[in-house]
Amino acid sequence: MSVLAVTSRERGDRVVLEAAGRADEHGGDLHVLYVLDLGWFARLELGLAERVGIPVGRGVIEGVCARIADGAARDLVDEYEAVGRVGDPVTEAVTYADRIGARCVVVDGQSAPWSDRSVLEAGVHGIPVVPVY
Repeated sequence: MSVLAVTSRERGDRVVLEAAGRADEHGGDLHVLYVLDLGWFARLELGLAERVGIPVGRGVIEGVCARIADGAARDLVDEYEAVGRVGDPVTEAVTYADRIGARCVVVDGQSAPWSDRSVLEAGVHGIPVVPVY
């Protein structure tokens, strides 16, 4: 079974290491996800469109997010899949975790929305959420 690491810019390395350990322990694959929320997406897309002079689009921004996820993992683990998404971080994590059949989701417990205890306690569709501090 897979383990999903939902990275942040602040503690992405800790999240990846915890998730990699759990994936190794259970013989599963490691997936590293970075989600840019819609507010940031709108500002980033507008800023890039103004600089480049053409609309950038969601696919380009998701590519940037995948590179951020890759940057969190590349020096720490050998095998992983880096993924970028745009949207509500919890919704995107739930959707992706369901899609890959994740055994658990490891998150930065100090960054929003994961710092909200109700999100951590509810889990993700019955999948345990493991906060890293």
